[in-house]
Amino acid sequence: MADLNFLYASSTIGIVDQTIEEAGLSKRPRRYLGMSDAGDECSRRLWLKFHTDYRPELSGRVLRLFETGNIIERRVVRDLKKAGFKVSGRQLKFKDFGGKFKGHCDGIVEGLKESSRPHILEVKSASSKNYRDFLKHGIAAHEKYHAQVNLYMHYAGLDRALFILENKDNSERYQERVKLDKGLVELLRAKAKAIIEAKAPPSAPWGVDWFKCRMCSMNTEQWCRREWGAESPF
Repeated sequence: MADLNFLYASSTIGIVDQTIEEAGLSKRPRRYLGMSDAGDECSRRLWLKFHTDYRPELSGRVLRLFETGNIIERRVVRDLKKAGFKVSGRQLKFKDFGGKFKGHCDGIVEGLKESSRPHILEVKSASSKNYRDFLKHGIAAHEKYHAQVNLYMHYAGLDRALFILENKDNSERYQERVKLDKGLVELLRAKAKAIIEAKAPPSAPWGVDWFKCRMCSMNTEQWCRREWGAESPF
């Protein structure tokens, strides 16, 4: 089959996506470990993100998907306010370990029908397939999201969170209230501290040919497969 990618690249939408990609590449890598990543089961990947200048090469399509998530977040907050719920502290920032461990929440929501307590608000979006998985298993089965809301609760001094997930395919919404897990928070903070202070990356939890590794953009000779020295290279 003929490769017709050049037709897309020279089209109007192709030029638009190229502009989006270039804007993404122009952003400097962040110099902190994100709380939204703390639940990642691969500590080696987290070490590489924090200690090197790695930046994923994301297509315009993927970057537009990220923006779709931001649009959905703003819409959910708008709808909550219209319905009479109080949402404050949007993009409230948290930090620890000298600012090397950071995060920001989508807000704090009050006046819920289910509870009089203020809740951390976290909004996400998902495809129909992933949305159905949330309906079946809940947020506790999704380690990164579960870790993220627990850290935000801890740093905000709250013990409840409202997690709202919107299906990107049909705008269906799912909500789940989450109770603070203090034990999990301490494990996550210890994990973050160890990654920040480590001079060399920890071993990967799987072999490089494991299916989860094969899907990782860091699974290259330049990054994960590289033999790192005793000191951080950057």
